[in-house]
Amino acid sequence: MNEIRPQHQFSSVGMTERELETIRVAETLSSEVLAKNAQRYDDDAAFPQDNFDAMREHGLTGVVVPERFGGLGLRPHAYAAFLRALSRGCASTAASFHMHNAVMTFLGILGTEEQQGHYFGKAVEGQLFGSWAPSPPPVLRARSH
Repeated sequence: MNEIRPQHQFSSVGMTERELETIRVAETLSSEVLAKNAQRYDDDAAFPQDNFDAMREHGLTGVVVPERFGGLGLRPHAYAAFLRALSRGCASTAASFHMHNAVMTFLGILGTEEQQGHYFGKAVEGQLFGSWAPSPPPVLRARSH
């Protein structure tokens, strides 16, 4: 029977030097900043603002924003490795940041060129954090008399 071992390294096959450098920055930031703040954010059930500020300062708020809009344009394989690097330091930060990037991806697919130019620019500058709060479907109840 073959032993299943966890993958601790990502495959860099096909990644650009820019993607690899972005992942290296995320790994460093994860160990030097995110990990140091993780317990405090978990204990306080608070948004990891210091971690997001650090990512903004390192130019990471536009990792999935297309390059033509000033972003880094990480492709899915590189983005997965990037997100894994963040989650090693602080899973809460990685999950929240992934939500931001999911919104940026939706904007890239569904947004008009004008909307993309406006919102992507703000995201790249760290002035906008994409998020959403899906609500459950309404519950219909019959009143009894």
